[in-house]
Amino acid sequence: MQLNQHIALVVGGGQTPGATVGNGRAVALTYAKAGAKVAVADRKLESAEETAQQVTAAGGEAIALALDVRNEGEVKQAVTATCTAFGGIDILHNNVGVAVGAGHRDARIEHIEAEDFSFLVDVNLRGMVLTCKHVLPVMRAAGRGVVINISSLAALKPYPLVGYKTTKAGVIAFTQQVAANYARYGIRANVILPGLMETPMAVEGQVGRKTRKEIVAERDAQVPLGKKMGSAWDVANAALFLASDMAQYITGAVLPVDGGIAATWIENPGEEPLLKMTGRKDSMFISGGENIQPQEIEERLSEIPGIEQSIVVPVQDPEFGNRPVAFLKISNSQ
Repeated sequence: MQLNQHIALVVGGGQTPGATVGNGRAVALTYAKAGAKVAVADRKLESAEETAQQVTAAGGEAIALALDVRNEGEVKQAVTATCTAFGGIDILHNNVGVAVGAGHRDARIEHIEAEDFSFLVDVNLRGMVLTCKHVLPVMRAAGRGVVINISSLAALKPYPLVGYKTTKAGVIAFTQQVAANYARYGIRANVILPGLMETPMAVEGQVGRKTRKEIVAERDAQVPLGKKMGSAWDVANAALFLASDMAQYITGAVLPVDGGIAATWIENPGEEPLLKMTGRKDSMFISGGENIQPQEIEERLSEIPGIEQSIVVPVQDPEFGNRPVAFLKISNSQ
């Protein structure tokens, strides 16, 4: 699955400080290992330079670029610099995405500030539109190209914060539009939806309310496949497949990389969904959101093997009022 001297522009290829590697750095290293020349673009030039240095230290070829995706002039400069350095762009990988930053913060619908919502749209969605706007003509002239956009499982599953969810859902629609409109020019576009990943932005960003160890354990417990979060390398490997000729007949795809979370009905408790699960190995409780009725929980629990006993009762929630909660006893054989 080699990229054979393809040229990749990785937008958001830097690294948030933390104990693990982030998605952008992992994909840049993975593309380079597969034979691609990589332009690493990031808002923080020093972080992009660190990634590029790791690529060259491993025997690859890379350049680092400063790029704030909110600035169309900088987008144009990054595209021009990549083409000048390497001769074109075969792969555009859009990794940028935030929930907070530059003094802005996401919130629930009734609490979101207009300026904060606009910031999230500018970074998470408008930025991808601008990079595609300036890269697609390069690909169209070459008669080929691959666009890979990173969305989030939050686009499909219940998620409390309006800015992140709606912008990431917009990334899916935008990617499918690119796929439909540019297939005739030999250009493919696909979108990856990471689930619970052990990356610095996902984990270190929560340290403070709990220890890192507690956060990791809480998130691990929600993953159906192996009860362990994925890593940035899982996202990078999925991107490598989509960027390669192995995926030459795949465009417009929406690919969850999530350990099976998208296929389950119990959600991540850290994200305040409609249903959430916490507890020990032999007992737990599941709480429903404002739109979930006790009967629905009872019906769903009846389909799950290994539950010895359950009771559904209303519990007063300070924000939403009464919520149904199911207390369970789990069979030790499960």
